[in-house]
Amino acid sequence: MGRFGFGVSCPNILRGTNQQTEQNLVYLPPEETLHGQGSATQSAGAPLVRRMTGLIIRAFELNNRTAGSAICGIGYRTANRFWSVGRLTAGDVYTDVTANAQSSTLTFTLGTDAANDAIIITSVYPFDWVSINITTAEVDAGLAVDHTVTYSNFAGTGWSTPTAAEIFMTDTVTRTNVAWPTGELRFVWRRPADWGKIVAITGLTTPFAGRYAVRFTTAEIGVGDTAAIATGMEIGTMVGTADTAATNTIYAAEDIMAPSVEGEAVMTFFSVADAGNTAYVECYPWG
Repeated sequence: MGRFGFGVSCPNILRGTNQQTEQNLVYLPPEETLHGQGSATQSAGAPLVRRMTGLIIRAFELNNRTAGSAICGIGYRTANRFWSVGRLTAGDVYTDVTANAQSSTLTFTLGTDAANDAIIITSVYPFDWVSINITTAEVDAGLAVDHTVTYSNFAGTGWSTPTAAEIFMTDTVTRTNVAWPTGELRFVWRRPADWGKIVAITGLTTPFAGRYAVRFTTAEIGVGDTAAIATGMEIGTMVGTADTAATNTIYAAEDIMAPSVEGEAVMTFFSVADAGNTAYVECYPWG
């Protein structure tokens, strides 16, 4: 049961403002209905409908229709049950915001007004991209708000900073004396080889041990500084990227085997947004 989506338009750089929706995805697997799987929100024995997780990309083509060269990539959106997100204060107090971040309608703040916080993303599996829909911009009253990106180090006991070569694809998170505006906040990197699972990082103990973590700092410490508010967030992995695809050229791979246990949809990345960018993918449910 595969998908042959030739000519699917990919107008956004990453996910645009479609986080936690089915919009602008290249492939979505079929849903499955599990009978007798009652939950807290369903009567006992009521059928549970969920989208299948676990995909295999067997072939793809990406057509760069921008006016110049662009970085192109294709990959997976990670199913929500494999990742979480929360705020960590300078005093190492963690506040989970996963439920709101994984909603297309609920909101969550990316920090705390006039405070020095961090946004912590943890995942069972390593990930290559993060996309957040900021619907209320951050306010930098003192023109001194800075943002950095770090990841759990190889020992799992602290934080390391990615190199410029690892984050060259797109990074609108890292800023110096510049506030986060409305729109898509995105981070796509080449996953570092020394990215380690959490062992003992202050403020992140059980149940985070054994997870990969990325930290976005939000140093909104000035009087009048207010945190950005977001509506929807996603993370995922990349299968392949072309660093310099020329205009009107196709980046493709045929007869490949690129599985993802955690993948629940296929998405694309174009470093330059253009409604003419298109994708084709041959993808199958795994199992």
